[in-house]
Amino acid sequence: MTPWRAVGIPAIIVMLVGGCATQAHFPSASRTSPVTLSALVSRPEGTGPFPAMILLPACGGLEQHQLTWASWLNRRGYVTLVVDSLSPRSRSNVCRGERPPSPMEVGEDAVGALAYVRSLPYVAGDRVGVMGWSFGAGAALWIAGAQPTEAANARHGFRAAIAFYPPCGMFGWEIAVPVLLLLAEKDDWTPPGWCVSVAETAKARRGVEVELKVYPSAAHGFDNTNFGGGRSYLGHVLRYDGSAAKDAEQRVEGFLLRHLSAPAH
Repeated sequence: MTPWRAVGIPAIIVMLVGGCATQAHFPSASRTSPVTLSALVSRPEGTGPFPAMILLPACGGLEQHQLTWASWLNRRGYVTLVVDSLSPRSRSNVCRGERPPSPMEVGEDAVGALAYVRSLPYVAGDRVGVMGWSFGAGAALWIAGAQPTEAANARHGFRAAIAFYPPCGMFGWEIAVPVLLLLAEKDDWTPPGWCVSVAETAKARRGVEVELKVYPSAAHGFDNTNFGGGRSYLGHVLRYDGSAAKDAEQRVEGFLLRHLSAPAH
């Protein structure tokens, strides 16, 4: 796992094929772990305004994996902002439970990112979503939650949330925005059971869309080509699954077309 600062900004920009990538700095909305965040912004060709997606990395920090997804989204007409929550807090990895930040604090970082991305003249500020992986997916689920908080109005400025193999303890029955859950049946790090259970209750209680897919035989990190045929990390299996990854792309594309393609009413 390669953190952003080890790669270097010029190399990151080269990795983002298509679009123009720039650095951004803005404050987190977190009061418990306040910090000025770093992020990488990239955009489609054209003048916009475009819908936007805020991307939240896994516990290993910013990797090429999120940059590949950013490029994929840029080609489909979305501005992307990939948030680095770790380096500004002098962290490179929180996979062993180091804090800060917690998933909730990363969610508050995303609230700060929302305020920033809405200030960009080429972004449609009423069409912003969030997507996260593992640790970052927990933050995305916190954002989707309907529990009242001081930051609720800003937090609920998000139109949609996508969570790849999240820690499902962050997923509650009260959902404020549509959620897409992409889970792995054989995930031994963030098992899908709680998300599967809560998703049905959330749909019944609030009527907000919760789309869920559990990929048979897939493991944690199934959309990350860096994991190849499988590796062990902190005692957990990480493995790429091309079939699951392709299906996930199709589901992400359809979900975002439904929820970010038109202005809010």
